[in-house]
This record gives sequence, C-alpha cells and structure tokens, in this order.
Amino acid sequence: MGYRCWNEKIQTELRLTHIKRSRGDLTGELSVKTNLADVKTHKGVLHVARFNVLSSSSRSSLAKMLEKRTPTHDMDWFDGLEALCQNVIISETKGETITEVGLAPPTPASMHYMVEPLILKGRPAMIFGPGGVGKSLLGLTCALSVAAGREIIPGIKPAVKGPVLYLDWETTAEVINDRIQAIAAGHDFKPSGMFYRRCVRPLADDAEELSAVVAEKKIVLVVVDSAAYAMGSQGEYGDANESVLRLHEAIRLIGVTSLIIDHVNKTDQRAKPGQATPYGSAYKTNAVRISWEVRKAPSVDGLAINLYHAKSNDTALLAPIGLALDWGHDAITFRQSSVIEEEPEPSIGQESRVKAAILELLTDGEMDLNVIVSTLSGSFTEKTVRGTVYRMVAERTIVNAARGRYRRSVEPVKLRSLPGKEEGMFDA
Repeated sequence: MGYRCWNEKIQTELRLTHIKRSRGDLTGELSVKTNLADVKTHKGVLHVARFNVLSSSSRSSLAKMLEKRTPTHDMDWFDGLEALCQNVIISETKGETITEVGLAPPTPASMHYMVEPLILKGRPAMIFGPGGVGKSLLGLTCALSVAAGREIIPGIKPAVKGPVLYLDWETTAEVINDRIQAIAAGHDFKPSGMFYRRCVRPLADDAEELSAVVAEKKIVLVVVDSAAYAMGSQGEYGDANESVLRLHEAIRLIGVTSLIIDHVNKTDQRAKPGQATPYGSAYKTNAVRISWEVRKAPSVDGLAINLYHAKSNDTALLAPIGLALDWGHDAITFRQSSVIEEEPEPSIGQESRVKAAILELLTDGEMDLNVIVSTLSGSFTEKTVRGTVYRMVAERTIVNAARGRYRRSVEPVKLRSLPGKEEGMFDA
C-alpha cells in the first residue's frame, strides 16, 4: 500500500505512496512530515512531490533542499532518504509472499459465496445489461443484504454480514440514501453498515486511500458503479485493455470482494437474452470470476427482470432467475417471478388474428391472463399470446383491471356540435 519511515527522536515521517514503474524508473509520491520546532510547514507537511526512488541524484537534491528548509537543525536528510529508498527497492524487487497451497482441506460449498448465487467471496463479480433495467438497484440491494445480514431479494441470500462501501460515479449520495430507505421500508428493516463515496477519478488513482478506508472500517464488499467511469479514459492508459487491467489491479490492491456494475453496447441490447457481453474490451469478461446479465422482462405490473448466468470460473452455470419489483415512491419490494422472455413479434397477419381472438374472449368481461393463454394454446404459443397481451395494454386496446386480469378498454364517447351553436364543454 506504500512505505512509511518514522523517526521517533526527531518526530519526522517519510511516506512513499502511489508507486509506479515506468521506463526503468520507480516513482512514488513522497511526503515529508515533521513536528520539529522552528520549521516552516504547511499543517505539518514539510515537502511533498513525485520522487524517483532509483535515482541517486534525486536523493541528493532533495536532501539539500530539506536542509535549507530546516536551517536551525543539524539533520542528515540524505541518510533518511537512503534508508527509505533501500527498503523500497528491496521490497519491490522481492514482490509478494510465496506460500505453499494444496494442503488445507477444501473450502465448504456454503463458503464459496458472499451473496448466493451472484457474488463469489473474495473475487470480483459483475452484473451488466442495458440502461434502465435496474442494474444499480440490484447491486445496491445485494450490498444492503450484506450490510444488514439478511435476505432481501427472495432466493438471493448473503453468506456474510459486514460493512459495505459503495463507490459511485453515476449519481449522488441523496439518491442512494433514498433508495436504501425505500428498500428498507419495502422489506421492513432498519438499514446500517452502508458507506458511500462519490467518485470522480479512475479507481486506480484512489486505490491506496480506499484500501486504508477498507481496513479502518472493516469493509467486506466494495460496489463499483460503474465500470466505464471507474476505468477512466482509454487515452489515459493507452488502450481499453490497459484501463481494464488497471481497474482490476486497483481492486486487488483494495483486497476485498467486489461487485462491478457495467453496461452493454447497442448491438448486444438487441441480442438474444443471455448472450450479451459487457461493453468494450474482452478483458472485462476475462477479469471477473462470475458475471450475470440483467434484462428487462415483459410485465404490466411494475418492473420485472431476468438474470442470466453469463460466466463462472468456479461454479457450474445456473438457470436464469426471474425477479419482479414493486417500485413505489416510498417503498421498493422484490419478489420472485417466472422467467418470461420477449418473443419476436408475430407477422402482421398473425398479430391481427391473436388480437381478434383476445378481444373476442374479453367480450363478456374480465379474464385472467393464464385463462387467456390456456384458451388460445391450441392456436398460438404461450409466448405469442402473452406478448400480444402486453402490446395491447401498451396500445390501450385492453387494460389490466386487476393483477393478472384484463378487460377491453372503454373509449370515450365523442359528441358532435349542434348546428348553429358554439362548441360546449361536451362537444368535440
């Protein structure tokens, strides 16, 4: 996460962070803080700048500059810088610790997930889909499940309880707060353990500071909303692949389970459900260990979505999951639903025949959708009938009289103006 050199006797700290290798240089942001008396500092900071650890001339020039800034003290600044640089170079050359694996017993199946079956513990997960399908709301609800330690979405339960950090590049703290309150109201619990940060820079630029926050607050899950903004611009890192790699390098540096929310391109929005991929580089798919595609499902009762298991490195692919949301002003409630997919629109001739058959069935009053489907099953497929019903509701040919029961629309009566009279309020 960085390196710190502290001298108790002279109450001075050298700290090197944001370390990068580039073209043979090893650089970082070096800050010098001191509590020495009679030294001019800015809130205790004597010096802060980019510093090349591998350059002897950089150490010499900085030591001379620090001597000039502390004229009343006999300080060997070069020796302090030398000690810091040597330890950094040795540590960076050594790399990460090597351990022997394969001796411990297998991890129980119940401990593979953080939120079953969407998020694997200790690994990056992704949910992606077109705009407006509820990806962020789904991710937020999964995070809230972990923070509250309770199953909010039926069938999607957390295996871990702990604080969650929501990193947001897309909206505001007020919006996230209101959604949390609505979800809590819809499922009757008091929220806690959710931490929020509004983000403007690529995640890689903030990874070291965020890792400290994660350690301090004992965060167990980080939500990244969304990938495109968290990656930063392609020009900043050379190309799309490099920006994806930088994003996942930052996630590994932060060191806890992560959930990334992402989009799809326009072509994949029209693809068959379950066959889309995240927008941009193929590394997005390769880098995560598990991913789910979110698609809007046909519904006339609020928002319905289908989840399609797109990838898993450590488990078998699972069957699609259907969810329905009752989204009101003050409460949001999740419930289980069947997986219903849009069927391609029938030909004009078939569409007319299906509509005519449905209108004929509704001549005498209301009818349940399942009854409509079963009655017409001998002539048309279930998906064709259901899809036509939903389109007829959108066209206002029929209306949903109650949950799952439909009737014909009643058109307003139009009255003609009387001869020689001005138009009145009932005239058209």
